Amino acid sequence: MPEVASRQHLLSIIPILERTFAESGTGWQNIDCIAVTNGPGLAGSLLVGVNAAKAIAFARHLPLVGVNHLEGHMYANWLGGSNPTFPLICLIVSGGHSDLVLMRGHGDYTIFRPDARRRRR
Repeated sequence: MPEVASRQHLLSIIPILERTFAESGTGWQNIDCIAVTNGPGLAGSLLVGVNAAKAIAFARHLPLVGVNHLEGHMYANWLGGSNPTFPLICLIVSGGHSDLVLMRGHGDYTIFRPDARRRRR
């Protein structure tokens, strides 16, 4: 239900930001950059996120960095103090995307999926 997801993103984005700041004990003064997933994904949800990120970056005079949605899933493994070592295999299951990725290093990976095989360097 892409339309339902888009509408929920619109309703949730500001409360999620407020909750994140409240739970982390930090504020805008500690933010140096705005990163936003810009694809692939549901067009309506991406539209909400990208436009919210653009508005925040503009209002706060912060740089804006676009992030590939699927790469974001891969790199989320480094959040929270975790430090995975290469080589590694990453399983991505996100909506319409199911991929098995062999990561040899940062930016050096091969995506294996039933319909395609591509390598990024």
